[in-house]
Amino acid sequence: MAVVSLVEQLRKKALKMGDTNWYHVDRLRIITFYQSQVALIENLLRSRGFKNIVVATVDSSQGSEAEIVIVSFVRSKGSKSNGVGFLSDNRRLNVAMTRGKNLDQTWIMG
Repeated sequence: MAVVSLVEQLRKKALKMGDTNWYHVDRLRIITFYQSQVALIENLLRSRGFKNIVVATVDSSQGSEAEIVIVSFVRSKGSKSNGVGFLSDNRRLNVAMTRGKNLDQTWIMG
């Protein structure tokens, strides 16, 4: 999974620089739109030895910030009546994209 790969790269780079606190809640946060995706990411991270990284839903992250925020988007078929899940509410997308402390360093990876 791309999120786990990014976390592994962050850890490697941080430890090279002597940063042993790289995963602190103020430094790194992973957010996604669905609780089941939170559970999946947490399980994958734990299986790789990452036990203290914050993984949360977008809704529960409102009001929180971190230096590095990884947003995990998942594909949803949605339904004909409400469209594509999280995209039907612009406020949720806004929250997701504004959790980083330094917005001019926001990167979006496809």
